[in-house]
Amino acid sequence: MDRSSYLVLPVIFVLVFAFSGCNSEVEETSNENSAIGGVSIEFLAGTPPTQIIEKEDFDVTVNIENTGEYDVEDDIAIFLIGVNPKTIGLTESVSKLHEGGLTGAHYMGEVLVPGEIQDISWSGANYLPTINSDQNLKFVTQVCYPYKTIATIDACFSSNVYSQATGAETCAVAGEKAVKNTVSPIKVTSVVENPAGSDKYSFVFTIENVGDGTVFKNDMDVSECISLSVSKLNQVFVDSVKVGNGDAKPECLEKSNIVRLIDGVGTYTCTFKEEAGLGDYADIVEIMLSYNYYTQENRNVLIQDNPDL
Repeated sequence: MDRSSYLVLPVIFVLVFAFSGCNSEVEETSNENSAIGGVSIEFLAGTPPTQIIEKEDFDVTVNIENTGEYDVEDDIAIFLIGVNPKTIGLTESVSKLHEGGLTGAHYMGEVLVPGEIQDISWSGANYLPTINSDQNLKFVTQVCYPYKTIATIDACFSSNVYSQATGAETCAVAGEKAVKNTVSPIKVTSVVENPAGSDKYSFVFTIENVGDGTVFKNDMDVSECISLSVSKLNQVFVDSVKVGNGDAKPECLEKSNIVRLIDGVGTYTCTFKEEAGLGDYADIVEIMLSYNYYTQENRNVLIQDNPDL
């Protein structure tokens, strides 16, 4: 074999290595621990009742529960909106702050142990106006809280161009990867890895709002969530991205760590440089996301005319 043949072979291997993700079948992937959770809110039965006689006293009580895996340690804001508080004679503020945090749910094996629950009440309400016919009201309760998601990805790294080019590798660099999420309303729903140069690896994370609420900037006070501007909505903060023990330094965080969601979905690209000469090996990539989130619940209430008044 002449000298030119020896020069051509490495080039062929590099090209096959770089484009193997386009021509081969995507690895079997999974999104484990994909349950959706966070801080939920609901009206307790009969508070308020669905039917109230004019001038009759009633209470409003809501239940908040941390159904996700993140332990909320900061304040949680709860609001009673939809009805003018003066109309129902409320002397309490329509906003309440739960300052004790809320412990999250946690897995014991494959069993999810429920998180902490708290009741929040407004007492002594009474529909004040005199009416001549029945009136319909819609009570709305809203909870706003800080939260985090941790996703882990089964990644592959390789300095062995030959094994990647010939299919003799122990793991494949290029392609979609399996991802596991903590129980949360924001998730990493897919990850694609590809070679990005000499001992460099690129990861494209798809981040999605899978809950039934709205995400907003994590550096805002949760008490501001009933008066949010559009510019504050649909933003997720990337706390960290790391490989294994965290020795590899990602290039992405130096540029931006805000992901903007459009129609509930956004992407974040991060590149790592790993140590050369280790052959093929698998490792875990971890990404942590921070955000504020709010969700709400409605209850329709019929105020019945009292003909004796």
